[in-house]
Amino acid sequence: MSLFTVPKFRLTIIFWVNVFLFNHVIAQNWQSASNLNTARHTHSVVTLPDGKAIIIAGSVSGHNNGTSSCEIYNPVNNSLSNTGSMSNSRYFHTSTLLPDGKIIIAGGYGGYYHSSCELYNPSSGTWSNTGSMNYASYGHTATLLNNGKVLITGGHSGYNLSRCELYDTSTGSWSSTSSLPLTIWGHTATLLPSGKVLVVGGATTYFGYNLTATAALYDPSNGTWSSTGSMSTVRV
Repeated sequence: MSLFTVPKFRLTIIFWVNVFLFNHVIAQNWQSASNLNTARHTHSVVTLPDGKAIIIAGSVSGHNNGTSSCEIYNPVNNSLSNTGSMSNSRYFHTSTLLPDGKIIIAGGYGGYYHSSCELYNPSSGTWSNTGSMNYASYGHTATLLNNGKVLITGGHSGYNLSRCELYDTSTGSWSSTSSLPLTIWGHTATLLPSGKVLVVGGATTYFGYNLTATAALYDPSNGTWSSTGSMSTVRV
């Protein structure tokens, strides 16, 4: 299930093809919306600067069957239309809206673990390749930092990862930064008002075993992690 916000509504896309709108302004109820052109799950959704939303890739059936297709949702006329497809099919990837209005897709799985990354240009509706991550993974997080860089944390690549990387939008390249205290995937990463990133929870082994309640803070000013208070309940 994926969530994104459009004017006056919160829209949820629920696999396979059904789309629902939540009207939080007037009736505070759910309404049916246009269905996706391609059924999918474990996709990503990003709200574009023009108020539309792009639905990106996802899995279309079994474990290895990803799609590269993408769709645009228009909240004005409640319609879905196809847009340019990515070079690689993938799911469990990350999608990050960059300051220039483009979207970077990082990693994911599509029969194998991806390190490749792609950029979507909303003005042309096309994709282009950009620098690949140093490590292939899915289940990682991506956070846009105040300095314009994108921080990737953790993930899974046949084994859990503690590695972290930074994407430089000015060069289209990746560089390593300090690793997490734990090897985790399925965690969350949140940019705080201070500019630091809070990473919480996740699983330290695959398939959701050994869940953790720990949390850590990333400081972009010096590229280091520090411990902070743990949650009262483990979760992924």
